[in-house]
Amino acid sequence: MSVDSILIQHNTVYQIWPDTPKPKVPELATALLAKIVEAPAGTVKHGYVWNGTSFHAPPPPLIDALAERLASARFKLETGGISWQGRPIATDRAALTGLNHEAQAAGMGLRAGPEPWKCADGSFIVLENKDVRDLLSAARDHVRACFMAEAAVRASIDERRVTTLEEIPAALRQAYDLNARAPKQST
Repeated sequence: MSVDSILIQHNTVYQIWPDTPKPKVPELATALLAKIVEAPAGTVKHGYVWNGTSFHAPPPPLIDALAERLASARFKLETGGISWQGRPIATDRAALTGLNHEAQAAGMGLRAGPEPWKCADGSFIVLENKDVRDLLSAARDHVRACFMAEAAVRASIDERRVTTLEEIPAALRQAYDLNARAPKQST
């Protein structure tokens, strides 16, 4: 079986000699020679981490972790609801689908007049057709602001202005507050 010799520096793969057993590695200082480990050929790549007994792929880069935390925080904000006319309104995907159906029914003349709508706290509010459109518009503005905030914070991550997982919630909230007040884009 063929082996690669791998030089470990700071628990990370530093140099690989493919298909070269440790005794055949070019002459190195004794201290470096002691840091060489053999592994089956082709199984270890540059950047892999050595834990003292085995190699494993490095953890995902920080930017990926920040982007994942940001997307999760945006989804939580997006689906966390809004306050409309002092009432808590759900903005999860199912609630928005229902609200879209109500707006479509109103537009098609299938919704004749005032009908109850269940709020996020379990109470009911009576909505006229115009109210359905206004509520849908408010919910859409909320979702729009969430995605605009995520895009703004992602740019801050890419520019290295947001560099820790702990900064994500406050950065997202600040960007959301700015985008919630921003004028709507006209088409």
